[in-house]
Amino acid sequence: MEGTALELYNKAVAAYDRGAYEIAIQEYEKALAIEPENVDILVNLGAVCLQKRRVEPAINYFSKALTIDSNNSMALYDIGKAYMFKQDYRLAYLAFKQASDLLPDDLEIKQLMVSCLRSLGKYKDAVAIMLENIDKFSKNFDALMELGGDLKMLARYEEALDIYRKAADIACNSIEPLKGIYDCQIHMGNKDKAQTTLKRAMMVEPSNQEVILRLVDLYLEENKIQEAVELITKGLETIESPVLLREKYNEMVRKLPILKKKTSPSKFVLGQSSYETDVFDILDKLYDGRMKIETALNEFSILHKKEPEDVLIADEYANLLYQTRQFDKASEVYSELYLSRPNFPVHRVDLAKSQAMKGDVESARTTLTDAIRDLGHQAELDLALVELDLLERNFEKAGARLDMIVKEYPDDVHALFLYAYVAFRMDKLDIAEETYDKLLKAVPGDEEVAMWYSRLAIMNGRPEQAIKIWDGFNDGIDSFVEIMCRIELNIASGDTSQIMKLLCKIGDYKPRFIEDHLMFGKAFFYAEEFGSAQREFDTVLRVEPQNAEALGMTALTSLMRNKTAQFASVWQRAIYLDSLYAVLPMMVLKKCMKYIPKEKLKNETKKLMNINKLSAPDYSRLKRLYESL
Repeated sequence: MEGTALELYNKAVAAYDRGAYEIAIQEYEKALAIEPENVDILVNLGAVCLQKRRVEPAINYFSKALTIDSNNSMALYDIGKAYMFKQDYRLAYLAFKQASDLLPDDLEIKQLMVSCLRSLGKYKDAVAIMLENIDKFSKNFDALMELGGDLKMLARYEEALDIYRKAADIACNSIEPLKGIYDCQIHMGNKDKAQTTLKRAMMVEPSNQEVILRLVDLYLEENKIQEAVELITKGLETIESPVLLREKYNEMVRKLPILKKKTSPSKFVLGQSSYETDVFDILDKLYDGRMKIETALNEFSILHKKEPEDVLIADEYANLLYQTRQFDKASEVYSELYLSRPNFPVHRVDLAKSQAMKGDVESARTTLTDAIRDLGHQAELDLALVELDLLERNFEKAGARLDMIVKEYPDDVHALFLYAYVAFRMDKLDIAEETYDKLLKAVPGDEEVAMWYSRLAIMNGRPEQAIKIWDGFNDGIDSFVEIMCRIELNIASGDTSQIMKLLCKIGDYKPRFIEDHLMFGKAFFYAEEFGSAQREFDTVLRVEPQNAEALGMTALTSLMRNKTAQFASVWQRAIYLDSLYAVLPMMVLKKCMKYIPKEKLKNETKKLMNINKLSAPDYSRLKRLYESL
């Protein structure tokens, strides 16, 4: 390099060292004008351009340097980094590969090659490079963890296990490699060793709720209910702010009725039934998907005939009959329970609900008024009368009754839930939101409250608020309800990027009850499998022809399939039956609708708004939808 060019070069280096990148570029350009084929100047100028994120000029300088000296390792390294910046991982890998051939002992270049291969989805090739150089990476914790993850993803669990163990030896106080060891042991079927690994992780971080939850799940899989309950209860007692554990416990209660009956006050006294194990075995198999509903009902019927006086058997048998819409049979069994235990209000409430659901509302009301006469006013009985009002869609009467109940029982969760629900149904959204906020603080892990709050947020046009609520449900288990709520909230907020990922979480879940078929229909709809979606909605409508939610989704499916006449007819019917369930799916989808279906929806909404039959809440919902389209 000649004198003047060298001086300019040194000035550029000095400017670069003190962070004056623009001055460095100017000095390098002056030096390059004097010596246009100087490789050092070209490489350094490219490097400072890359520092300033001027990627294309940088690549041009590196490329020119390589035409002059094709084996310049620095130029190859830098152009590889530039291509990575452009996310052109193929060209980046080729550059790093050539640089690695020149510098075979440079571990950073090998790691960059591996990073490019991962980005290209070539995990086998990435793993091969790492394993070839494993001795060189043996003390690099991060590299070992990434390699373990790649091997685990490739289902090479024994090799991954070995790598995670090496990482654990380096970082004795980290639980991350132990979590990797646990995953491998689970996939290899070594559940006993997996338990031991989790217990070791708990010794390192005794308050780590994620580790505790994994061990709880293992216990539940092996039907070690008591161990799971004891572990999670200990965590609830000893860990400050055990949010995940509390939510997990609530999820366990929802999925495994056995937990609720063994760890919380019950309508019967545990230990008095000699068939407790049999009952819980049936429930576990049913809720785990290992037994069909018909089989479970048959098993309970046999037990009930064998021991008609057993309260536990009768109660669970009646509950399952109720869930499967066999209200006549459920009423018979609930009646037996009421007659055998007349001083327990819960049996009278259950009997009244089953009577109402089979269409005999007057008998249900008589059952409850008799109960109040015999047992006196209790929140449970008064709220059951509110639910009868709701069944008859008499929201004004239900609201008036609730005003008195909430004054008397201001902290009763059931009363507050119904109060919020009635306000929502009456389209008093501010009151509903205020009450749901109070409920969310009182029962932060309650899925039903979160679901109705999500629906309210969608109607209010603020779905992001409800997404934050679900983000607090990080308990390691995504229930079907949570998945569907998250999907609808994301769509309502205009973000469809996560939909397929969320749908994949449903897995092998099989519909058991009518509610499940409805949610499956929604899942198919959001996956744009409209034919499958409609089959699920038809299944619901065969059992409940006036199910407004199924009708609303049917209308929306017809709209998406360009069946305009069918859409208008079905949607109008859904509006008359229950405008909330008819409008909700439209509010979910409105931001993501294409122009033509949106215009059809807008026109039909305007027509319906001019119909005199609409109530004030119905009109208000339609107006809100129309103005948002």
